[in-house]
Parts: sequence; structure tokens; C-alpha cells
Amino acid sequence: MAIFMKTLLFLTSISLVFSKHAAPDKNSLLFYKLISGPELAIATGLQYTTVVLTDIEWNELTAADVSSYKAVILGDPDMLNDSPLAIPVMNRDVWSPAILGNIVVIGTDPASHGGAGTGADQLMKSAITFVASDPKTGLYVALSEYYGYVDDTTVPLLDQFGEFRVRGNLDCYNKAHITVHSDAVEGLTDALLSNWGCSVHELFLKYPDGPGEFVPLAIAQDFKDTAFGIKEFADGTSGLPYIISRGAPPIKCGDGVLDKGEECDDNNTVNGDGCSYNCMIENHGGGPTTPTKGCDLCDATVGLNKCDITTGCSNTPYGTMCACRPGYRAAVPGDNIDQHWRLQWSIPGHEHRVYVKPGVVCDTLCDHWQLGAAGCAEVSIGVCKPGTTGGNTCP
Repeated sequence: MAIFMKTLLFLTSISLVFSKHAAPDKNSLLFYKLISGPELAIATGLQYTTVVLTDIEWNELTAADVSSYKAVILGDPDMLNDSPLAIPVMNRDVWSPAILGNIVVIGTDPASHGGAGTGADQLMKSAITFVASDPKTGLYVALSEYYGYVDDTTVPLLDQFGEFRVRGNLDCYNKAHITVHSDAVEGLTDALLSNWGCSVHELFLKYPDGPGEFVPLAIAQDFKDTAFGIKEFADGTSGLPYIISRGAPPIKCGDGVLDKGEECDDNNTVNGDGCSYNCMIENHGGGPTTPTKGCDLCDATVGLNKCDITTGCSNTPYGTMCACRPGYRAAVPGDNIDQHWRLQWSIPGHEHRVYVKPGVVCDTLCDHWQLGAAGCAEVSIGVCKPGTTGGNTCP
């Protein structure tokens, strides 16, 4: 019995060591003492449990500790250099892998412009709520004025997520524009983000922007960098991002129409279906584990046309496909994209057209065939790449 009790006490002590800085409850946010900023008071006001770690305690963190929190909040200390990041940078390889949820990185100093009713205050509230809303651990980072007087530099704090480059020396740029429809910008407008005196301190010149990665949340509208140029967005605006996010879909993404800056748009903003939440084609290389995404082509050449008599081999932006008559689809479930599909069009007006695999019969009326453009909405949208006659151009 004595040996058993000693073993139990030993195992208990090990458990306590490994969970030394775990979240006290499921509503907890993790802060680092030197950069808690006004975000700490805002998080408390939003009814989160806040845990603030010292240098020593942050160095003792494990990935398991971090995973137990709703989000990590690295707030705005209103500093002109990144020295307050020294400890989080030192062990970024420990805590970064635990960040699997939503992320917001802000290239300005909301602490200097906050206060009740201000755009800065609303930005902090919305961003904190957004990163804490994902079931997985999120991350909020305010870059303050760390790189506000640098022409081009990396951001070591974030390099576990990919390569990030930012620039400052923006002469107090003040024209901001929101480029997402998301809870991350709940309650915000362009006017609330603009004209802070210095709304923008750092612009993102480079960041991971592949499928499921980061998207601009707000831009310095009309700003053009000499070396990196300017980005154009689906709503017709242009500029460079100063707030970026992982988890907030770009504006117009998910509407089923292929817009500027989108590789695909399958009428939703979820990952894992061939078109990511940020409207990028997933798994460009394809392979045996990649499901067909409704892209089978036909050849209109006499003797080579395999389309069923109920369809016709027609031109599309993605190559020639077997087109059903308007208002008709195949006699299979709407999401059976291996047999029939609709397409993404850059110009509205063709969304109702259904296409099928060569040889598939297309003689079943769509659920709402009489509604014209919305008549076959039950048929899923294929994720295709521009192609030509013959073959299959699925990603």
C-alpha cells in the first residue's frame, strides 16, 4: 500500500507539472504580461476568464497548456520596437503549433486610439471575440508600431505559420477599407477604421495566402508599394492589407460567382470540399484521394462525342461539357458531383445550367425549374480550372 501511495503521489506531481499553466476553465484567454494592452480589460468586459503569464511562466508553457485556452492574446503595448515580443518569439516553436483556430493580426496600434465608442475599441472587441469563437485555439496579435519605421522586414513572431513581411514608413496613412464579410469585423465600418490620425502603421507585403490560410481583413485603400505593387479585390477596390485573418472569408467568397482574386467559388465557405473557405482550389496536384469535382469534358468532334442524346457538347470557360437542357438535371442526388454539376461564372446569368459526365442521361426536372436562374440550386457547383476540349481539368 505504501508503495502504491508513493507511486500515486509521484504520478500526480508529474501531472501537475505538465498542466502547470493550463486554462482554469473552458472560457479562458491567455495573455503575456508585457503585451496585455487594453485588450486585457476588453476581454474581461466580454466575460472571458483572463490568465496573464510572466516571463518565467510563459517560458514554462507547453503546447498542451496553450491548447486548453480559447485563444492567445498578444495585445498592443503601444511600442515603437518589437522588444516586448522577445519571450513569445523565443519559444514560438512551442506555442504556435497549438494555434489551430482563427487568427487576426493587426498592423496598427489600437491602444493609442481606443476608448468607448471608437473604431479601435470595436476592432479589439470584434477581433478578440472572433479568435475565441473557434472550437480550436485562436490567436490575436497587435503589431502596434513595432515596424512602423521600417521599409521591409520579416515578423519572427509569426514565422511558424509561414513567411510574413511587413513595411512601415506610411506617413500616417488613414484610408481604410474592409474586405471581408465576417464576425471578425462585427460592428466596424470603413469610417470607424479610417482617420485615426495614423490608422495604419504596418502593411503586409507577404503572408501565407494559399487554400485555408490568411486573407486581408482590411486594407490601406489605394496604397501602392513601389516593389510589391497593389492588390485588387472582388468588390472593385485595391490597396495593400494591414489587418489579415485566418478564418474570415473574403468579400463575395461563397456566393457561387467567380470574382477577382478567387480561384474557385462553390457557394460555401468551408474547407475540405475542393474549394477552401477563402475561395482557393485545394490540392492543386490532385491524386487518387482527391474526389472528382464535376469537370469532365466532352469532344464535339463527330465520332468522338460521348454526350447522351438528352445533352449537347457545349462551350464553357472550363472547356466543352455535356450541357443539360435548361431546368433539367441527372436522376441522382444534387450533391453527386461526379455525375452532374453547375459551374462558377464570372458573369451572372448561367448559374442554372447543369452539366453531366459524358453518357449520363439528363431528363429529370430540377426542383424549382420554373425559377429560371435559381431553378437548379440543388445541384452542387463544380470546382474546375479553365480547360479545352477533351480530358478532365479538375484540380
